[in-house]
Amino acid sequence: TEWIRFSVPFEYFEEIDPVYIMFNVSSGNGYNAVAGSEAWFDDFELIFNPVGISEAYADNFSVYAIDKVLKVDLQKISNSENFTLEIYSVSGQLLITDQISSGSLNSYSLEQSGIYFCKFQDKNGVVFNKKVLVQ
Repeated sequence: TEWIRFSVPFEYFEEIDPVYIMFNVSSGNGYNAVAGSEAWFDDFELIFNPVGISEAYADNFSVYAIDKVLKVDLQKISNSENFTLEIYSVSGQLLITDQISSGSLNSYSLEQSGIYFCKFQDKNGVVFNKKVLVQ
C-alpha cells in the first residue's frame, strides 16, 4: 500500500558510452538475506544528462556538513543564477526543497547523522548532484 521513490546519482568516469548496466537488488537486512522478507521493485530507470555540468558550477559548488548542519556554499559563483535545491535522505525521502541563488551560503539543520543527497537544477533544467556525510 506504500512505496518509496529512491533515486541515487552516480558518476560515470569512462570516455566510452556504456552498453549495459546490471542492477543487483534484494530484500533483507543490509547485505544479508532475511528468511521470509519480501520486496517489490518497479520502474528502474537511468536518466542521462547529456548537457553535462558547467565547469563554472562544478568547480565552485561546495556542499559540506558541520554539527548536523548541511552547508551549501555558492559564494564562488559570480553570475546571477538561481537553482532549485532538493535534499534527500539515503532512503530517497525528500526532506528539503529550496530556491537558492549564486553568491549565497545556505544552511539546513538535519536531525540525524547519515548520508544525504543534494540535487541541484538550474534554469535550463540541467541537473547535477552532490552527496554529503552528516555526523
